[in-house]
Amino acid sequence: MKNGRVVTNQDVVPHNIFLLKKYNCHINVEICHSVGGTKYMYKYVYKGPDRVMYKTKERQESLDNEPDHPGVRGPARDEIKEFVDARYCSTSEACWHTLEFKMGNQHPKVQRMAVHMPQEHTILYTADEEETREALRRNIETQLTAFFTICQQEYSMYTSRGLEVPPRILYGGPPAQELLYRDVPKWYTWDGGNSNGNRGPIRDGSWSHRKQPNPRKIGRVRHIAPTMECKEIFHLRLCLNVQPGPRSFENLRTVNGVVHETYHEAAFALGLVEDDREWFFAMEESSVVAMPCQIRSLFVIILTHGQPMDPRSLWDKYKDDMSMDFMHKRVRNTPGTTDRTVLPVDHNYALLDIQSQLQPFPKNQMSDYHLPTPTAPPVPTEEESASQFSEVREHLSIDKDVEKGTFEELLEKLTDEQTEAFNKINQSVIDTDGQCYFLNGAGGCGKTTVAKTLIYTLRDHGDK
Repeated sequence: MKNGRVVTNQDVVPHNIFLLKKYNCHINVEICHSVGGTKYMYKYVYKGPDRVMYKTKERQESLDNEPDHPGVRGPARDEIKEFVDARYCSTSEACWHTLEFKMGNQHPKVQRMAVHMPQEHTILYTADEEETREALRRNIETQLTAFFTICQQEYSMYTSRGLEVPPRILYGGPPAQELLYRDVPKWYTWDGGNSNGNRGPIRDGSWSHRKQPNPRKIGRVRHIAPTMECKEIFHLRLCLNVQPGPRSFENLRTVNGVVHETYHEAAFALGLVEDDREWFFAMEESSVVAMPCQIRSLFVIILTHGQPMDPRSLWDKYKDDMSMDFMHKRVRNTPGTTDRTVLPVDHNYALLDIQSQLQPFPKNQMSDYHLPTPTAPPVPTEEESASQFSEVREHLSIDKDVEKGTFEELLEKLTDEQTEAFNKINQSVIDTDGQCYFLNGAGGCGKTTVAKTLIYTLRDHGDK
């Protein structure tokens, strides 16, 4: 109570008594409890140096605005050169640089840890062929494989013999077999080796014990996006974050004495990823309410974005639902057939459609998803050809006389530049050079006309 008014903690500005006494000034204290606080801080740290806008004026131009020189006019205004964006260095910043004070600091120290699949690590090389071969030959040991090496050496020397790792090896820290990959920089230092021989004998990179442990140094394992094309290396990274002391890539896939074929299966055995129940529920619901083509599209989405544990099980269970439209088409085109059982030939057409939908993605082979590889469809008979889609029939029923007339009509309309591009591309097709051409030009300049002319000349030659 103060002057008849109740005073609570809401009326007290957040403060720190130690800071108030130390600096003898007004200091507010606020807690940053969201990611917005971190973004706000780093925005000022990394926003770059201060900037200033300035303009240089000629004397004649400056006299134009003075009353003593009313008849003197400066040059025309140049808006492009009117302002110059330049860095502004204040006196305090200049003094700081002059005294060679540190401009920033990073704490704790972070070391980037490489992660890769076997024999797929990054190698830096030059344009020189000899140096490239030497780099490929010498850059065998990476941070990850060197970590496997120290774990294997410790296991072979002590653990496999039932011996305890001596303290002189531990340096006050845990043995290598108890370390996670990201914790290695705390107790080991990385020597990148010497792959060109300019600084002594050629040697591979290796981890070596620190003379003094540095628990404040942390390792950051490279981020891997959880996409289908990075499926294996993503799960390899998951295993590295929970499996201490792996001795090899194969040992990293070993869970409870079982060596799994993939890192995805190893991560599933460790409980790091979920099973495929969600995808089975989605396919089950889709099989009731969706058309077969829609079910196949959903299946492709699951393959490319869902990372299913066992795509083959999904296919085996719902392959009849995904092939139903091909079965109806086969029965409709085969007079006298009443059996509506889905046959392997229908499954093959469904797999062909799935394979076609996978083509835009980095992993576009059926073997990438452990699915059966479809066989090429047989040559259609006359009856089957008659039942093809109207668009297909339209493009297959070519009248060469009409195509030739259209080609000659378009050829007369080509400009000199279009004719030059047409002749060059057409000659490459005739010679079967296998060249790739790119037509570049503004909209409306006739790129489509050149392409149509090429299509009609090929049809005139009988190429469909």
